Amino acid sequence: MISLILYELYKIIKQRVLLILILIFLIFNVVQLFLVRDIDAFIGMDTSNVFKKFEGSVTDAKANWVLEEKTKYDKLLGNDNLREKMQKAKEEADSLSIDNPSEMETVNSNDTADLPGKYSLKIAYDYIIICRLDYEINYIRNWEKQNISLKKLIERNIDRYKGKPEYKYEYLKWNLYKNNVNSIKSPTLFYNTGWDKLYKYISNDLLVLLLILVAFSTVFSNEYALGTDRIIRSSIHGKSSTVTAKFAASFIYALVIYAVFIIIDLVFFKIYYDMPGWHNSLQSIQTFSNSPFAFSIGNYLVILLLTKLLGLMMFGVIILFLSSAFKTSYMPLFIGGIMILIPVLLKSRMPDLEINTLLKFMPDSNIFPQSFFTRYDVYNIFNIPVSYMVICISVTLLAAIVCSIGTYKFFNNAR
Repeated sequence: MISLILYELYKIIKQRVLLILILIFLIFNVVQLFLVRDIDAFIGMDTSNVFKKFEGSVTDAKANWVLEEKTKYDKLLGNDNLREKMQKAKEEADSLSIDNPSEMETVNSNDTADLPGKYSLKIAYDYIIICRLDYEINYIRNWEKQNISLKKLIERNIDRYKGKPEYKYEYLKWNLYKNNVNSIKSPTLFYNTGWDKLYKYISNDLLVLLLILVAFSTVFSNEYALGTDRIIRSSIHGKSSTVTAKFAASFIYALVIYAVFIIIDLVFFKIYYDMPGWHNSLQSIQTFSNSPFAFSIGNYLVILLLTKLLGLMMFGVIILFLSSAFKTSYMPLFIGGIMILIPVLLKSRMPDLEINTLLKFMPDSNIFPQSFFTRYDVYNIFNIPVSYMVICISVTLLAAIVCSIGTYKFFNNAR
């Protein structure tokens, strides 16, 4: 079986068009990573080093020091000439022709605008870092206040529905929400810009999707086109072992492609943003301020990647099914392309359409799963609150099982 799987894998990757696409997409991904860099990427390590002095819970001493420093910078930057220098320094940073900043220094409020260009650039860096500290401190303090209000709201709703059988679902929903919220740790202060940008960037797996679509659409249709499907079915184990080997080879290909792209992304963000604080609460990142899950940042990364991998594999199963159902690869390519583009376009361009409610549960939701984790979203299933994520994964798995059975049926009974 292993040799058969390797042979099927070779048949997938030997396609010249596919190899060219893999090379182009890898180059495109690397170029895109460099293009999305901003000022944060160039001062990431220095910002991380400064934040290390403030890591942990927010205290009055930390908040007061940052506020004093920000006030000094605000007074210093009140001079129009210096603002022009700051803007020029920012333009230099955006054009990538910058020097690495030195360690952050405390600003003297008596500094004047007659500063050399290098020093004004240094001030630009330090001011960005101070503003980032101030922003994070304010976010954490506001989150703590909102969390107290949220817990009070949850308790009021639990008391409202408690002991009322006709409101069983509402009671269970708010009780589940209470358990989730109570297990969440408070956000902590650390340099999280890299994590925030990473999660936004890897939310789009369009390149990997296209590579899976192109590769999987030919797995069975090529056998039909060459007439080898009849030879395979006439062999002793052709009807079972060959189809199983094709599935296994396809999954190996998808896993390797996915891993390569993810590793490139992780290495890039580690180099430019340091990526500390993987053990901190996910709510430390403002994007996930309303997340009902008590994940650490590192745990969330693993769960996110596994969920996306599951979605990619399930999409692959559907394409394999289409490949077994049609005699050429054109129809699987066309239908697969529609499956990728239509939900994305409808959700982004026309979010108010009723059909989007149905599209929420389609397999592409597992490929772009960040919405699973940013809000508390449950549905009433026989008076039991079931999370949006569980429903999506269940629907996707069911579709994959049906498509897998259909693939065996179509290929083994093809004429």
